[in-house]
Amino acid sequence: VFEFGTPEQQAHILPRMASAEDLWCQGWSEPNAGSDLASLTCKATRDDERGGWVLDGQKTWTTRGAFCSHLFGLFRTEPDAPKHAGISYLLVDMRSKGIEVRPLRQMTGGADFNEVFFSDVRIPADSIVGRRGEGWKVSRSTLKHERNLIGDPRYLRNSFDSLVELARRSQRNGRPALEDSNVRQRLAEIEGYVCSQEYSGQRQFSAALRGQELATLLPILMNKLYSTDAMQRITRLAFDLLGGDGLVAPVAEEYG
Repeated sequence: VFEFGTPEQQAHILPRMASAEDLWCQGWSEPNAGSDLASLTCKATRDDERGGWVLDGQKTWTTRGAFCSHLFGLFRTEPDAPKHAGISYLLVDMRSKGIEVRPLRQMTGGADFNEVFFSDVRIPADSIVGRRGEGWKVSRSTLKHERNLIGDPRYLRNSFDSLVELARRSQRNGRPALEDSNVRQRLAEIEGYVCSQEYSGQRQFSAALRGQELATLLPILMNKLYSTDAMQRITRLAFDLLGGDGLVAPVAEEYG
């Protein structure tokens, strides 16, 4: 929406996204279109008499689809066009008539992922982002920003702050674990990794604001690797602090 949306879409949608008044999920994958996403068949047909689009088909692996108010997704609008063409990027109100959301229950008992079924779902004509049949191009922009968020340093910082709080509440030899020299040493080491990720993110963000490409793609490509390593260190210490309690899984979130 930020790059391809109309001024009207930007003025209405972006503030509601930023305030979390509207929560969005992603409708891309289908039962027969996962890694080969361009083979998707969930269709959107223009209703020339009544106006708008009519959606029919299915999406799957929709993260938190049961809790989101809106969906952005890829739909086949020109079935006779080449595979990567004829796809449009549409915005859908999840409260529209004809939408059914079913949980994909995991072995943990949770249902973060969902299947979404569209049956004669009608959405306004201005729900399209970008040009008709060029949704694949718009989706590349979405993925670009998604890749930039992999290894989000804010998530690491929040996780580290929670770890420090856990060390403050936990006991070791009758004293707060935070006072233990070994725990403090491990926390200091972990925070070094967290700070490194934060500074790298700031560098990339500053370059993007200036419209500059970094001299090397290595910082971007390594974001996930570095953040995964740091998160493993955070989790390892957290389990050490929890002891036997770390073997007890939290109560699975009920499907809403």
